[in-house]
Formats: sequence, structure tokens, C-alpha cells
Amino acid sequence: MVLSAHKRGSTILISGGVALYAVGVAIAAAGALHAGMALRVAGLILLAVAAARNRSLTGWIFLGMLVGVELGIDARRGKAGAAPIEAPPAIGDNLRAAVNAGSILSFVTGLNAAEMSDVLYSTQIAQRAANAKHDRFAATEAWYGVYVDVLERLGWAGEAFAFVEAKSASGTLKMDRAALEVIQAIATGGQLAILVKTMETLKKLGDGDRPIRIFDIQARQDLSGNFQIGAAQKGDNGAISVALGAFRFSASDNRGTFLFWSWGAQQVKFWTAVQKMTLNPDLYAVHRAAVIAKLKADAADYVAELEIV
Repeated sequence: MVLSAHKRGSTILISGGVALYAVGVAIAAAGALHAGMALRVAGLILLAVAAARNRSLTGWIFLGMLVGVELGIDARRGKAGAAPIEAPPAIGDNLRAAVNAGSILSFVTGLNAAEMSDVLYSTQIAQRAANAKHDRFAATEAWYGVYVDVLERLGWAGEAFAFVEAKSASGTLKMDRAALEVIQAIATGGQLAILVKTMETLKKLGDGDRPIRIFDIQARQDLSGNFQIGAAQKGDNGAISVALGAFRFSASDNRGTFLFWSWGAQQVKFWTAVQKMTLNPDLYAVHRAAVIAKLKADAADYVAELEIV
């Protein structure tokens, strides 16, 4: 009962904080700057109390992002002619797939540039926040705890990843095929089709091509790896969902372009997990400015378009 009451209290504080901050943003956009600031500060205070009650490191990280945005806004108002915060690079409407740090993301036709940007940058900041707190390769379980928590706070609805070890009946394993097989269980036909094309495109690239270099740096370290593969689609109701697979491995030797090698049963251990996540656009709209401010212009260092033909 005590735990339940504590959880309810924290939920009320977080919901109230997010609501106040969202209303403050809306009021400020309508021209009531002082009233908007007051509401945003009140929202930040509630979120700080919630983070303190829960002793949540991720909560403090998220709060710090919002506070950073507020400080940046104040600084720009106080300096005439100050340069605006650099934004991540614009995403084109024709993007079909991209390497995004340690993720490979594909897009079913129908999402516009802004929606694809939301998918790319929300999942990128979740990876980078998790990287800042845990070793991506040595503390994978804790890493995914932060990764999923940040996504949920940004508006993605999903569950924790439950990893199982993949076994191959033939005695050999190719990670790209094994990944597509498990994602197939939750993907739509459109999502699976674009993922197959994406993997075919990636397979044709050389070790020196930018998408391969980014993915290899972010997704693999020595004999271990941790990466994600997913496809986003916009439903008839306008909701954006992602069929997302999470994968980690431990190998006996170091191989480039590890996705496409044929691994023997004794050469690699490969774990897989999948889930479908859906984005709440209203909730993410509250946090979009904070995500952009946190990523700034260096988001481009983590993204490389894959040209699907």
C-alpha cells in the first residue's frame, strides 16, 4: 500500500509537471511570455520533486535537458543579436532509411520529413543518454534500461526488451537474417519490405562507406556488439509506430561488417528482443525543443542516409 501510494504520488507529480510545462510553452507561443515562463518553472519544480522522490537518475537527466533549454532561451533574450541554437540537419521527405548511431532505421512511405526527424532524433538521444550512463557493451541490461526510459519520457509507448539467445538449426548464423526473422513477428508487410531493402543496400556498401563506418563505431567494440534495427510506419489514424528489434552479441573473433558474416555456433552468441513502440505526438511536441537543443548540430555525425533503390 505504501509503495502504491508512493507510485501514485510520483505519477501525479510527473503528469502535473509535464502538463504545466506544455501549457507554459503554448501560452508563451501565444505571446504571454511571463505567464508562460511561470508555468514552465512550476512544471520543472514538480518534475524535480518527482525525480527526488524516485531517486531516478534518468529523471534528473531529463529535467536537466529542460532546464538547459530554459537557460538557453534566457541567454538569447539577454543578448541582442546572439546566434540561435544550432539545430540538427534537416531531414528530406524522400528519406527511406538511415544509419542512426548504433541503429538502422527504415521508413515506410507516408511519413513526412518532420515525423522522420522525430523518430531519428528521439531514438538517437535515447542512445546517447544511455551511452553517457552505462557501457553500451559491458552493461547492456542497464544500458537498455536507460534507453527505454528516455524513449518513454519522450512519448514512446512500449515495454522493456526481453532478450533471448538465438539458435540456428543449421549450425551457422547470419545476424542480418536472424534479426529480420524476429522482427517479422511484429512488423507489418510494409515495414518488413523496407527493412529487407535496407539490409540489401547496406550489404552492398564497403567498409569505408560512411554508413558502415558510423554503424561499426557505434554498434561494435572489440568482440561485443549492441545495435537496433527498426522500421517506422504511419497508420491510417496518423499514429507513428516502430517495429524495433534490439540485438547484442559476443564473438570469438573480430570481423568487419559483422551483420553479414556466416558465424559458426561456437563463434558467436547472439541475443534478440523485439517490441512495437508507438509515439504520442502531443507529448513529444513538449520535448522536441529540448531534444534539438541537446543534440545541436553534431546529430549529423551520427546519421548517414541509405539510398534505397
